[in-house]
Amino acid sequence: MLLSSSIARTVVRRAINGKANIGAVRYLNLHEYQSAQIMSESGVNVPFGIAAHSVEEAVAAAKKIGDDEVVIKSQILAGGRGLGK
Repeated sequence: MLLSSSIARTVVRRAINGKANIGAVRYLNLHEYQSAQIMSESGVNVPFGIAAHSVEEAVAAAKKIGDDEVVIKSQILAGGRGLGK
């Protein structure tokens, strides 16, 4: 993408003055299950799942699902896709 000369001058001027645009800053501290709950409450279709915070809760959730096989997925706040530094 080519920038017009006026846009290029603005970018350079801001960089020199220490006001360069560093992009969006995000403060999203939601696990997937939390965001799924918010979306579900807003009418968005999301896959069925039960959040568990201990082994006992995971066993109880598996029994409630009632299938021979269940998937357990751990979720951590890692800072974004591949950015968990």
